[in-house]
Amino acid sequence: MQVPPTSLAVLVVDDVADAASSAAELLGLYGFTARTAGCGAEALASIAADPPDVVLLDIHLPDVNGWEVARRIRRGAGAKQPVVIAVTG
Repeated sequence: MQVPPTSLAVLVVDDVADAASSAAELLGLYGFTARTAGCGAEALASIAADPPDVVLLDIHLPDVNGWEVARRIRRGAGAKQPVVIAVTG
Protein backbone atom coordinates (compact mmCIF):
# COMPACT_ATOMS: atom_id res chain seq x y z
CA MET A 1 0.00 0.00 0.00
CA GLN A 2 1.43 3.36 -1.04
CA VAL A 3 0.93 6.05 1.61
CA PRO A 4 1.09 9.71 0.58
CA PRO A 5 3.67 11.73 2.51
CA THR A 6 2.50 14.20 5.10
CA SER A 7 4.21 17.18 6.60
CA LEU A 8 2.68 16.68 10.04
CA ALA A 9 5.14 16.46 12.92
CA VAL A 10 4.16 14.22 15.84
CA LEU A 11 5.70 14.06 19.30
CA VAL A 12 5.12 10.72 21.05
CA VAL A 13 5.44 11.05 24.83
CA ASP A 14 5.69 7.80 26.77
CA ASP A 15 7.93 6.65 29.61
CA VAL A 16 8.03 3.14 28.12
CA ALA A 17 10.78 3.60 25.54
CA ASP A 18 9.74 0.59 23.43
CA ALA A 19 6.16 1.86 23.18
CA ALA A 20 7.28 5.36 22.20
CA SER A 21 9.77 4.18 19.59
CA SER A 22 7.31 1.65 18.14
CA ALA A 23 4.61 4.33 17.81
CA ALA A 24 7.09 6.75 16.23
CA GLU A 25 8.28 4.09 13.79
CA LEU A 26 4.70 3.22 12.81
CA LEU A 27 3.89 6.91 12.28
CA GLY A 28 7.01 7.21 10.14
CA LEU A 29 5.79 4.37 7.94
CA TYR A 30 2.66 6.40 7.28
CA GLY A 31 4.66 9.47 6.29
CA PHE A 32 4.61 11.44 9.52
CA THR A 33 7.70 13.03 11.01
CA ALA A 34 7.81 11.57 14.51
CA ARG A 35 10.06 12.03 17.50
CA THR A 36 9.81 10.82 21.09
CA ALA A 37 10.10 12.07 24.65
CA GLY A 38 10.37 9.83 27.69
CA CYS A 39 8.94 12.09 30.38
CA GLY A 40 6.90 15.26 30.86
CA ALA A 41 9.88 17.56 31.32
CA GLU A 42 11.54 16.23 28.17
CA ALA A 43 8.27 16.66 26.26
CA LEU A 44 7.87 20.27 27.37
CA ALA A 45 11.46 21.08 26.40
CA SER A 46 10.99 19.44 23.00
CA ILE A 47 7.77 21.35 22.38
CA ALA A 48 9.39 24.65 23.37
CA ALA A 49 12.31 24.02 21.01
CA ASP A 50 10.27 22.84 18.03
CA PRO A 51 6.46 22.71 18.43
CA PRO A 52 4.91 19.66 16.75
CA ASP A 53 1.53 19.56 15.04
CA VAL A 54 0.32 16.66 17.20
CA VAL A 55 1.30 15.32 20.64
CA LEU A 56 0.44 11.72 21.56
CA LEU A 57 0.65 12.07 25.32
CA ASP A 58 0.79 9.26 27.87
CA ILE A 59 -1.18 10.27 30.95
CA HIS A 60 0.84 8.25 33.50
CA LEU A 61 4.32 9.77 33.33
CA PRO A 62 6.82 9.46 36.19
CA ASP A 63 7.68 13.14 36.66
CA VAL A 64 5.02 15.54 35.40
CA ASN A 65 1.78 13.66 34.66
CA GLY A 66 0.16 13.96 31.26
CA TRP A 67 -2.68 16.17 32.45
CA GLU A 68 -0.21 18.76 33.74
CA VAL A 69 1.87 18.51 30.56
CA ALA A 70 -1.29 19.22 28.53
CA ARG A 71 -2.11 22.23 30.73
CA ARG A 72 1.39 23.62 30.29
CA ILE A 73 1.23 23.08 26.54
CA ARG A 74 -1.99 25.09 26.41
CA ARG A 75 -0.63 27.84 28.66
CA GLY A 76 2.74 28.15 26.98
CA ALA A 77 2.00 27.60 23.32
CA GLY A 78 2.11 30.59 21.04
CA ALA A 79 0.34 30.81 17.71
CA LYS A 80 1.00 27.14 16.95
CA GLN A 81 -1.18 25.02 19.23
CA PRO A 82 -0.53 21.31 18.79
CA VAL A 83 -3.40 18.85 18.85
CA VAL A 84 -2.99 16.90 22.09
CA ILE A 85 -4.22 13.30 22.14
CA ALA A 86 -4.19 11.61 25.55
CA VAL A 87 -3.25 7.95 25.57
CA THR A 88 -2.81 5.46 28.37
CA GLY A 89 -1.99 1.79 28.66
